[in-house]
Amino acid sequence: MTDDRDELINQVRRSLAPLPAVSPSSVARVLRATAHRTPPSAWRRALEWVMLPSWSLARAGGLAVVALALGFVARGARAPTVAPDASVATSAIGAPAGGIAQEVSTDRGLVAVQLVFDAPRAGTVSVVGDFNDWQPAAAPMRRLEAGQPWTAVVMVAPGRHAYAFLVDGATWTADPRAPRAADGDFGKPGSVLFVQAP
Repeated sequence: MTDDRDELINQVRRSLAPLPAVSPSSVARVLRATAHRTPPSAWRRALEWVMLPSWSLARAGGLAVVALALGFVARGARAPTVAPDASVATSAIGAPAGGIAQEVSTDRGLVAVQLVFDAPRAGTVSVVGDFNDWQPAAAPMRRLEAGQPWTAVVMVAPGRHAYAFLVDGATWTADPRAPRAADGDFGKPGSVLFVQAP
């Protein structure tokens, strides 16, 4: 066993032998050739880092964190508005805002929230929620013509609210463009509406 180990040590020693001497003029040529190169910009280094052929879990996690941070910054920069006669509410920058748009109202600190719902075969649709005591007559939805989406603007206090659409006075339907309410009131499907303070 000792002989095998000694042979292994000798092989390692031979492979780690010093490199041959390099002439100083060769070193000077390499240094002159690279001296005038400027280091790449931070953007260029980031792009090269992303374009590396091998991916690690750390790199994927780093990119996910950056994407989330950019998403939160972009979400906070968007100023939502009410789209009066649009089939889909849009924000001030023209991006789809799903089925919900909101605008600050000076009426008692309430916020005007426009809800949009696609139910082409429905005869009537109402918005029911904790903001209108679940009363179907409090927020009937309207549409411009048959086959168009239903819309309604409701005045809502800032905070978290549960709501649903009541189709033809009998069928409770959650908003497909909003998060589901985990605490569905009355055992019916519902959605969550988050309203920012004015």
